[in-house]
Amino acid sequence: MKKLLLSMAAMALSLAAAADNYYLVGDFQGWSPDTAPEFTAGENGVYTVAVESLTTGFKIIDQRAWGGTEYASSGVTLGVGEAIALEIGGGNIEFNPNIKSVANATLTFNPTEMTLLMEGEATIEEVSTYYLVGGFNNWDAGAAPEFTAVGDGTYTITVETMTTGFKIIDRQSWGGPEWASAGGTMKLNEPFALQIAGSNIDFDPSILNVKNCVFIFNPEAMTLYMTGDATFGYPDLWLVGSNWNGWAAPGNEGSVAMTCNEGIYTCKADMVADCEFKICGSGWSPEFCFGADNTPFADDNLSQQLSMGGSNMKASLEGTYDLTFNYDTLYLTFIKDDSGVKGIEAENGEAVYFNLQGVRVSGAEKGLYIKVQNGKATKTIR
Repeated sequence: MKKLLLSMAAMALSLAAAADNYYLVGDFQGWSPDTAPEFTAGENGVYTVAVESLTTGFKIIDQRAWGGTEYASSGVTLGVGEAIALEIGGGNIEFNPNIKSVANATLTFNPTEMTLLMEGEATIEEVSTYYLVGGFNNWDAGAAPEFTAVGDGTYTITVETMTTGFKIIDRQSWGGPEWASAGGTMKLNEPFALQIAGSNIDFDPSILNVKNCVFIFNPEAMTLYMTGDATFGYPDLWLVGSNWNGWAAPGNEGSVAMTCNEGIYTCKADMVADCEFKICGSGWSPEFCFGADNTPFADDNLSQQLSMGGSNMKASLEGTYDLTFNYDTLYLTFIKDDSGVKGIEAENGEAVYFNLQGVRVSGAEKGLYIKVQNGKATKTIR
């Protein structure tokens, strides 16, 4: 009987594995999951799908709806006859910049090895124009200013007042390749590495804006260089997400404004189970998201370090919480209203201390702390 049960369990696992479905969604069909063409299972655990005319910008999903697993770019562009590595989450899968479209495209997906191979007839179009789009112009691709060719293979552009959060595109519309951040943040007078697809290009967190900003873009080296007059300080930030007016834009009705005091941001938020959220500045930049491990906030995980750009944060918390975000260390901490700031106020204004990682401590030792007292968070040295 035990052998029979084990055999039945193994069969169930085999059937479950065989029942995996994969779909292709992207610009070529309007990013509509319910009409996404399905991959066909083949031999050796690979799946294929044919598209008559495929354009750049797509992902693979495991259901005909958003909310499931997304197989996306690992930061490498896709060419004909080439296999690239994929990752869970991340940016759209994009063609090599000179590929406009691929006729009679066949995509072969290996979910075990996380690779994607494309075959077909590519239409090649050399890129010769570049445009800058971002929060500084409300992400309006149609009004994106154009770079000027210098003549040595580089392109330059000047912006009177540049703010963080932007990308480079090759046309005044969406749907083409996007030159984005390859990781890290951009500083003055230092070359910054780019990649096709990925997160917004963001300034170093200490930079609010750059006056008389000059960019020098080298498409061959995939680098961007910036000069100008930087203004340093802390930006206005908002809590945005599915629980607050359905991802209302930062600063719009429904977003939760955070109060800043010397780089320590605080706000109060009503949390519901399984909500998704981010902390964002005006124009959606800077954008603070999950850190390295993508672990949802929970009662046993109330503090963690965030990253600039990345996946939406998630939380399995319910009730009212006080949030403290340290802009310098990127630690976000949730404090339950009935045991956090509200409780502090009830203790006749007694101060409670946290270290720079957002962990509550006694504050008895000498050092730099975050002091929360009467609902106000400040940095203090003891």
